This record gives sequence, structure tokens and C-alpha cells, in this order.
Amino acid sequence: MTLTAIAQELGAPKTSLVGLLNGLVDRGHLDREEGTYHIGQEMFVLATQIVANMQLPALVAPSLRRLMEATGETALAGQVARDDQTLIYFAKEESTHPVRYTAPVGKREELYSTAMGKLLLAHMEPGKQKLYLKSKTLHAYTPRTILNKADLLRQLQMIRETGISQSIDERVVGSSGIAVAVTGKDGSLLFGLGLAGPTERMVAASASHIEALKHEATAIKRLTGNVPRKMLSSII
Repeated sequence: MTLTAIAQELGAPKTSLVGLLNGLVDRGHLDREEGTYHIGQEMFVLATQIVANMQLPALVAPSLRRLMEATGETALAGQVARDDQTLIYFAKEESTHPVRYTAPVGKREELYSTAMGKLLLAHMEPGKQKLYLKSKTLHAYTPRTILNKADLLRQLQMIRETGISQSIDERVVGSSGIAVAVTGKDGSLLFGLGLAGPTERMVAASASHIEALKHEATAIKRLTGNVPRKMLSSII
């Protein structure tokens, strides 16, 4: 932005701003080039430190809120629980629809029968995934629950390739979900970002829901992209 544009945005006189902006330039928080000011390297360092010290639920809360407002459905963020057998939701923004999907933070779900769970299972380390599939007995929650492990493996491969997971009536009849992967700078999975709601609404709007999820996944990746993986692991 130019000095004039900054003054107009802040409603402050240019004479008061010049000294402040020069100080920020001197410290590396801003760069000045041909009469315009740009974000400087030190500002990125500061942003990285802020993100690294945020709790993950607080970090994703704005994205979940935007997702719920854009789609009208419940927005969720989840990870594989420590037992490597279930997923756990660590943040949510619940839909305001009278008929909606609801899941309390901390709720655990099966990996093989939900959109979020299958996404996490698809990105699980090969050894852990193999052990899970070998030891797990697949239970039919609904007529649409996947019970054949070969079919499940094929679906997991597709999810890993596309980064998108969908579940239609697989855990609860009348309830469906969509989830996408939020990845780190190195491409590894950080967590899953999803939407869930009544099947009729979810299926009808699946294309726009996927685009909304991808948009927010990218926004979160921009926030975490410069944070070292070691620091992210301590948050997660």
C-alpha cells in the first residue's frame, strides 16, 4: 500500500504515519519499494512465532466458522487418537439448522465408517495402516458400511490420491460427511477438515462443499507453512 492508502485506511494524518512506518522499515517488519510498503521478513518471523504458540483448536476456529457460515453444515477438525484405532474431533463449529449433525469435541468415531476417519486412515503410516486393517473387525453400522477390506483399501488409495473423502449413510442412515486433508509444508497430514450433515443436503451440495473445504485447507496451510514440523507436532 502507498502512504496515502494507509493514511486513508487508518484515518490518520500522513505526517504521523511516516515516522512509524520508517521505524517498521528499519526493523525489517516492512519493506519500502517505489513509494509502496510491503510486509517485511521480520513480520513473517513474528507471524510464525505466533502460530507456533497457538493451540490447534484456536488456529482452526476461524476456518471452521467460515465453513459453517458458507455451507450451513457442521464443520469439524479431527485427528487419529493415540490408540491408532479411532478418530477424535478436537474442534467444531456446529450448524444452526434445526436438523443438523452434532458431535461434541472429544468424541471418538471409527476410522473405517466415516468420511473423516477414512481420510485419516488413508494418510496413516503404511505400517500402522496395515496393523489396523489386520486387527480390526469391520462392523456393519448401516447397509452402506464398507465391510470388505479389499474394497476399503481401494477407497483409501483413491482418497490419498485426491485428498478428498466422502461418506454417505455409512455410519448413520441419513447422515453424511465430506473431509479433506490439511497438510504441512512437507506434504504430510496435519489433520482432517470436514463437513457433516443430513444426507439429502450434503449430497446436493457436495461439489460446493468440497471447494469450500479446499479453500480453508489452503488458508490453514498458509498459516502453518513456515512453522517447523517439530513445532507443529508439539501443538498437535
